[in-house]
Amino acid sequence: MALDLPTAGDIGTAIEREWPGSLVSLAESIEDARTLLGREHIDVVFLGGSATSGGLQLCADVCDSAPVPVLLVTERRGLIDRVRAAQLGIDGVLWRPLSTVAIVRAVRAAVAAADAPEDPSGTFAAGPFHIDYETRSVTLDGHEMDLTATEYRLLYHLTRNANSVLAYETLLAKVWGRQYVADREMLKVHVDRLSLKLPPGGPGSCVIVKHAGFGFALRVSAKQVGG
Repeated sequence: MALDLPTAGDIGTAIEREWPGSLVSLAESIEDARTLLGREHIDVVFLGGSATSGGLQLCADVCDSAPVPVLLVTERRGLIDRVRAAQLGIDGVLWRPLSTVAIVRAVRAAVAAADAPEDPSGTFAAGPFHIDYETRSVTLDGHEMDLTATEYRLLYHLTRNANSVLAYETLLAKVWGRQYVADREMLKVHVDRLSLKLPPGGPGSCVIVKHAGFGFALRVSAKQVGG
């Protein structure tokens, strides 16, 4: 979505060469993107542009609740693009000029992280906050929460280890893959996004606490975990 045709062509060629029979679709507008995401089974989404552009914000809004990895294709502009992309809920960044190897590696990593095996058994509850791991249903006061695929994976590992500190490297490896274990800034931005969606206080509060220099912990009151 929002990719220029040469870039979309490069991505399509790389994917079809690596995964013969794959279908690559190009959405030329926000409306087309919304239709595709609602109609087709999508494994990964590519966004084009700078992470500081208003157009990308619109694209990210479309993908925000998509249960698939979202990758940004952009010019090399330093850390601001990666951080801004994470703030928008984007899972990874590909830098131009693209290579077939980089495209394939990014897709493999994104899809592998999204498909990483998770124990589907049991539930988690803290006051009005509830997770059913089998259905991946996350509710607050009985209403389904709007989480991206990355936010759910972060929440999964934090709740499975509630009130314990998880190292930065552990979370990065479990959620994105081991090739991202040094990317703490990206992790911190995604954690900030997730924190804003959690119950802030009172009975059943869930607060993500940063342990400087080490990692994060989900501090929970009135926790109830079901088998």
